[in-house]
Amino acid sequence: MNKTFKLSVLYGIIYAVCMFENPSGITFPILVLLMVIGLAGFTGYSGEGFTFSDILYATACIALSVTVPLTQNKVNIYFTKVVIFTLIVVYLVKKFYKVRNMGMYGGLMSIICFVVEMIANIQAPFKEINLSTKKSDNNEEDEIVTKSSSGKNMVLVGILVSIPILLVVLSLLTSADAAFRKVLLYMFDSLNDIKSICTAITYIFIGLFVTYSFAKTSYDKKIKIFTFDSKKYNPVAAITVSITLSLVYVLFSVIQVVALFGKGTYFLPEEYTYAQYAKEGFYQLVIVAIINMIIIFVCKALFEKNVLLQGCLTVISLCTFIMLASSAYRLNMYINTYHLTFARILGMIVLFVAALYMIGLTISIFTDRFPVFEYAVAATAIAYMVFALIRPDALIARENVNHIKEYKDVRYLVKELSYDAAPYLVDLEGYEDILEDYYKDIVEEYDSKDVRKFNVSEYKAYVSAKEYLRKHSSSVDFTSNK
Repeated sequence: MNKTFKLSVLYGIIYAVCMFENPSGITFPILVLLMVIGLAGFTGYSGEGFTFSDILYATACIALSVTVPLTQNKVNIYFTKVVIFTLIVVYLVKKFYKVRNMGMYGGLMSIICFVVEMIANIQAPFKEINLSTKKSDNNEEDEIVTKSSSGKNMVLVGILVSIPILLVVLSLLTSADAAFRKVLLYMFDSLNDIKSICTAITYIFIGLFVTYSFAKTSYDKKIKIFTFDSKKYNPVAAITVSITLSLVYVLFSVIQVVALFGKGTYFLPEEYTYAQYAKEGFYQLVIVAIINMIIIFVCKALFEKNVLLQGCLTVISLCTFIMLASSAYRLNMYINTYHLTFARILGMIVLFVAALYMIGLTISIFTDRFPVFEYAVAATAIAYMVFALIRPDALIARENVNHIKEYKDVRYLVKELSYDAAPYLVDLEGYEDILEDYYKDIVEEYDSKDVRKFNVSEYKAYVSAKEYLRKHSSSVDFTSNK
């Protein structure tokens, strides 16, 4: 069996130890750090050199992983892991397929193809075991060694085949007979539940298969790096479209500056108030901005370079910046009136990312050497890092508590937000019934956690909960000091 397979098994065990029933604990950054070290070893073993970009990718993954145990927001945690996964895929594609500037189309298609190939390689560990067994059988130099090696490999194959069968059989038998279930629960008292054993084994297999699939997809180099045909077309049609759009966008942008930013009422319909005007149109403008990005990208990729086309695309870019600014201004006014929610913060981040993308696309209008895809990946990672570090739920709670007289929706802060919000609710007055139950739940949940599941946000919530209950409740035991 090759070294990659053995290391994949080891990483599968480490993955289970770190992540079993623990999506946001302190072990996640440790897991990512070990993964980065493993990737460095794998690339070195494969004969690939190390570059400055390798350090950047590794630093980005580790930095993003550190944000996971700082929050309890499930959306944040999920998308942090998605971003880390995407960074790893992009890194492996660029490293093993020797691609310097993939372009936006090539980059996106390469990610999709890499993931599809990874899924196809999920069965690769079984092939590796089978191949190793055949090699052992063909070795006739030492009959005793051959039989021993073959026997060991067949035992391993038998174990791997028996595991899924045992999982199904044990689940059925424990459901069918209470006495059998009691005996097994007693035998595995440290885990308390047969389902926990099955889940832990599943985690090991997930770590094994994903790690080995990453390595095999990278090393085999089977995916195709997509690029647009090098043939460029006459730009007349593109110029016609872009001129038409430019005229409309310039008119729209002028109205935005006068009616929205300038708070002018001359252009407003009679039935509209200024607040109503500012509220509507956010999503429509974001969609138009995305359409403009696609237009610029397609014109750059398909049509010959032309000064007039470049000028029109530049106008479209500048107008798109105005549209994004208009959307941000509208959203900010809405927040000032109705205060923060998670969706509104997410909207601001989306606008920020879109503005970063537009900067890259605008630069690419004038130079073909600008790495648009790589820039987009970096911009996304940086913007998401900002989003993760501000901890949206904490920001929402802090800002809305400061305006509690106007906001008044305490149930949203308690029911809809994660425990990131808990430290900012302790000074609220007049909501003792709601908050006492809320903080009791936090204390009970935290007291049942082990060190492996330590989460900074959850610990801060626990400290705040004990402080609040010490002041407002006499029915809670505070002798526990975890």
